[in-house]
Amino acid sequence: MNILHQIKDFLDNLDTKDFFKYIGIVLAVIVLLEIFIVYRFYSNVNSYKKQIQALNIQREEIGDLLEKAALIKEQKQEVNAILEADPNFKIEGYFIKVLEILGLSNKQVSTSVTTQERGEQNYNESILTAKFTDINMKELSELLNIFEQNKRIYTKSLEIQKSRKSPRTLEVQLTIATLKLRTEPTEYVE
Repeated sequence: MNILHQIKDFLDNLDTKDFFKYIGIVLAVIVLLEIFIVYRFYSNVNSYKKQIQALNIQREEIGDLLEKAALIKEQKQEVNAILEADPNFKIEGYFIKVLEILGLSNKQVSTSVTTQERGEQNYNESILTAKFTDINMKELSELLNIFEQNKRIYTKSLEIQKSRKSPRTLEVQLTIATLKLRTEPTEYVE
């Protein structure tokens, strides 16, 4: 209570010029405090808006990743179902059968089959590379169409060159592949 009396006495003893000077200082301090508070408020709001935008972008990216993961999981289940339907599928036997159906056996120059592992996945990839000579575009498109219709087979590469021997024919190197479920080696138990 004593402090209030001291302030009252101080203000009573001031002349009007000093009184308005102190009132001006007090008002200036109040205005500066209000300006600072408003500045901090809008600064914080702007900062929070930027954080919200960054979070929304990350949320959308996570949503996209989850959609891709679900699609990959679905595709992997489809692939596994196709592979489990015929576990003894041989790409070379299928290839020979297709060539016989289309009458292209005499145009095949060479064939090679290799198998390689597919990274960390549970698949081995059987790759067949075949070379053809004197094949025309119609025969090639029929061959590719048959491979396209079989979900088990996919085309890895196709190299086409104009034949040096016969006009209107092609020399083709075709690489097709299929996946096989990797079989884990069984341990020997006595």
